[in-house]
Amino acid sequence: MKIAFLGKTVSGPFTIPSGIVSTAPSIIQRIFDELPEIGVVTTKSVGP
Repeated sequence: MKIAFLGKTVSGPFTIPSGIVSTAPSIIQRIFDELPEIGVVTTKSVGP
């Protein structure tokens, strides 16, 4: 499923907000690999 958002095409209609879910690169990769409905992930800081 692809949708248009602010003139851009994203792969899904849902967003993961910044926070505990999106702090590790491996988790972010898993979100994109296993949840095609997620089109945007917002992060503040990513690291070990």
